[in-house]
Amino acid sequence: MGQGNIITFKDALELFFKKYSSNKQLVQVRIKRLWEEEMGEFIMNETEAISFNNGKLFIKLKNSMLRNELSYSKTVIINNLNKKLGEDIIKEIILF
Repeated sequence: MGQGNIITFKDALELFFKKYSSNKQLVQVRIKRLWEEEMGEFIMNETEAISFNNGKLFIKLKNSMLRNELSYSKTVIINNLNKKLGEDIIKEIILF
């Protein structure tokens, strides 16, 4: 294997996830990881549960004020997460 074929572990994981993105469990893992990365530590600490099904991202939050604030940014959050995923998987966010 020549040096031109060497890729980072992160790149290898991303290639793996893109190849197998139709697997529901892998998609859910990718979305949870991105939620943590994109939303930051504070919001992650206020997040009780994350699940994804049929284009809908369900986020259970501990804080009703935060839930209200995030509801105004749903479109931006969806666009950012889909951009990171490399495809339009998330169609709707349901905060509860």
